[in-house]
Order: sequence, then C-alpha cells, then structure tokens
Amino acid sequence: MNFPTKRILSFSSVLAVAFLCGVAGCSKSGKVTGTVKLNGKKVPVGTITFIPEKGTSAVGEIEDGTYTVEKVPAGSVTVTIDTSRQRAELTQLLKGGGPGAIQVPGSKAPKKSEIKGGGPEEMQNAMREAEEKQKERLAKLKDMVDVPPEFADPKKSGLSYTITSGSQEIDIDLKPKK
Repeated sequence: MNFPTKRILSFSSVLAVAFLCGVAGCSKSGKVTGTVKLNGKKVPVGTITFIPEKGTSAVGEIEDGTYTVEKVPAGSVTVTIDTSRQRAELTQLLKGGGPGAIQVPGSKAPKKSEIKGGGPEEMQNAMREAEEKQKERLAKLKDMVDVPPEFADPKKSGLSYTITSGSQEIDIDLKPKK
C-alpha cells in the first residue's frame, strides 16, 4: 500500500471509532434520573449532589420528588440530599418578605433601567410579576419534607453508587438512622 492509501484508511478508522463512541456512549459521564423519598414519602423539593472520588461534582434540583442530573462523572460517587436551602427560602417567604426579599431560583429582580418605560405602571407590573413568582414558589415549597442533615454530609449520607456512561435511573428512599 502506498502512503496516501494508508493515510486515508487510518483517517477512516479514526472517524469510525469516533462515530461508534458517539453512538455507543464512550463519554465519561452519565445522565442520572430518579426519585427521592424519605421513609417512603416523596421529597418534594431539595438539592441532590453527586460527588465523585476525583473531579467535579454534579448538582441537580429535586422537584416534585424527581430529579435529573446531567454530566455525572462515571465511576464511584457519593450522593448527598439537602433541603436546608429550601427550608430557609420557605421561612423567608412565610415571613412575608415581599417581592425581591428573596431570590427565586431561575429569576432575578428587574432593575428599573431594565423595565421598558420605567414608569409607575411598568414598575407595578414588574412587582405583580415578582409577587406571582413568589406565590408559585411558595406553592412548591409549602409541603416540603425536611431531610435529616446526615444526608447532606458526604461522610455520613451512606449513599454511594457507581455511575456508568449513558442514562440510568437511581431511585433513593432515605432511611434515617435512629
């Protein structure tokens, strides 16, 4: 075989391997979905964290008892479940902090310069919108379940799994130590 033919075959082989890895999932991370329960009762809101032995943790939100976390490093991971931030948010909402008193995840309070017109009517509309977002958030948080702090500590959670590349489902039912 002459040199150009070898080069073309070699390049074709590399492309074939790259294609197969893309189809078969040769990535070093996985997508994890599942449910979180505490003694059989769903945990409506919270934060789930996958902590690998090496590398960067992957974090997701628990909503209505379910979660999806992308790019979880493949290999052994420790999982933590935490509801303390959501409890603090609920406490602040129940105190009647008013619009802008707390930051609703995924939103930000508009600046006057960002409100078209910037006049009183536009400001009132922005305030009504902020109040509506807080009411929606309060509705999600009102039935929250407090997960014991041991599950938020990677050294005490007792939750360890092996993540593979591709999609997988891990349902977690927390059983507190008495």
